[in-house]
Amino acid sequence: MPDKPVSSVWPILHYDDTRAALRFLVDVLGFHEVLAVPDDEGDIVHAELRWPGGGALVFGSTKHTDGVHARMRAGSGAVYVATENVDAVHSRVRRARGDVVVAPHDTEFGSGTGSYAFTVRDPEGNLWTFGTYRGPEAVGCRRPGAQRHPTPASESPPAAACPPPIRGGSDRSTGSFSAQC
Repeated sequence: MPDKPVSSVWPILHYDDTRAALRFLVDVLGFHEVLAVPDDEGDIVHAELRWPGGGALVFGSTKHTDGVHARMRAGSGAVYVATENVDAVHSRVRRARGDVVVAPHDTEFGSGTGSYAFTVRDPEGNLWTFGTYRGPEAVGCRRPGAQRHPTPASESPPAAACPPPIRGGSDRSTGSFSAQC
């Protein structure tokens, strides 16, 4: 697996069938399995996955009721994954007969920046949106009037306002959106 920064934010999901969840997340969505800890019956009690473009995910089983996350229900999560390969992920989901909730389309998120994205529901009901949006700093712009709150990692001056998103401006072969400042 290529060297990518490990995410500081790790979403946590729970599944009823953790083995099936692991296969879906790895084989269909494209995550990389880093760790899967089984119990005595072979159920995965803890798993850690990495996204090829950076980021991490933890999941466990609803069957295990110890710990602070024990009350989490399966299928109650939603995760956004930034990728330049929206169409490739969508193709894998379609080949696996996955439940595409929203087909790939050009959209605009709250910051006013354009994105190309789609949403799939995993077999237990969690929603996964894959899109090209990486935040306003990634394209150097922001929605006029938006309040920017610098963090130690982003102390640069506020970005310029974005031009209107270009409808239909994504390159479907790479999944990258062409609206840039």
